[in-house]
Amino acid sequence: MSDISDIQNLRQVTLQTPDLSCSHCVKTIQETLGSLDGITSASASEDTKSVDVEFDEEVISLGKIESALREVGYPVQR
Repeated sequence: MSDISDIQNLRQVTLQTPDLSCSHCVKTIQETLGSLDGITSASASEDTKSVDVEFDEEVISLGKIESALREVGYPVQR
C-alpha cells in the first residue's frame, strides 16, 4: 500500500498529440510511456488525439514524458 506522501507526488495531465491517428499509434505511445519509471498509468485515444498520463513528479518530469513521446514520433501540441 502507498503511503500518503507517495500519493501527493502524483500528477495527472492530458497531452494533445495531433499525430496520433491509429491503433498502432495508441499501442506505441502506451508501451513507450509504460516503460518509463514514474509513470503510474498512460492511456492514449485516437478519437481525441490525446494521452492521459498519471506520473510521480519525484521520479519523472513532464518534460521527460514529452521528450519520450517526441522521440517515437508523437510531439505534444501546446
